[in-house]
Parts: sequence; C-alpha cells; structure tokens
Amino acid sequence: MPPEDRRKAEKWQQLEGLTFFDELASEGMLEDFVLEYFPDRLEKEAEFQERMATTLFRSAASDALLVHFYLLRQLSDAFRTFLQGVGACSRKKIS
Repeated sequence: MPPEDRRKAEKWQQLEGLTFFDELASEGMLEDFVLEYFPDRLEKEAEFQERMATTLFRSAASDALLVHFYLLRQLSDAFRTFLQGVGACSRKKIS
C-alpha cells in the first residue's frame, strides 16, 4: 500500500473508533481469534494480513507473533524480488 493510502487509512481508522478487532487485541485475544476463525483469509488476503498486523502492533497487550510472521513474509518477498532482479541483470551481463 502506498504511503499516502496508508496515511488515509490510518486517519479513517482514527475517525471510526475502535473495532471488534481492536477490542480483541487490547484483551490479548486477537491473534488466537484470527488464527481460529479466519485462517484462509489471513493466508490469502494481503490487505487483511496488514490490517491484523497493524492492529496487533498497536496493541500493548499482545506479543504479536502474527506481526513477526507478517513482517518476515514481507521481507522474504522483498528479498525474492531483489534476487530475481539481480539474477536477470547478471544473465543479461553474461549474454
């Protein structure tokens, strides 16, 4: 998500107030709830992953293991893209 869209989303979140997910996060139960009831959505929808990771990250009551997995996946995807680009450049240079 581009930075300007992220800022807009955060402003809307502040205007909307607390959500059910925010309440669960403040009680330290969001991660378990999401893993039990939304595992497919969490696995397949990047926007939902980011929303849950942000909610968990803002919450002081959570260890946010889910956030760590989300951030590691983002880092892994970034490295994969970088390595593919480097591989394509090195193949062009060799040819």
